[in-house]
Amino acid sequence: MPDDIRRLILSHSDWESERDQLKNEQDRAEREKWLLDFKERIENYVEGISVNIPHETPRDTEYIDRRPIIY
Repeated sequence: MPDDIRRLILSHSDWESERDQLKNEQDRAEREKWLLDFKERIENYVEGISVNIPHETPRDTEYIDRRPIIY
């Protein structure tokens, strides 16, 4: 991956700018977890080395019933 593409991806995946976009706390926590994981994978990417991406289900991530958002 070219460095300019890597920098572009990292600059557009900033958690601070996305922090308040989700109202549900669980959604926000999950988004932060996956975004930071994604950024770490981009930062550590090495051409030609395959990466194991885990597949998690709600049961694996301690699923909590979401409550409706009251506007």
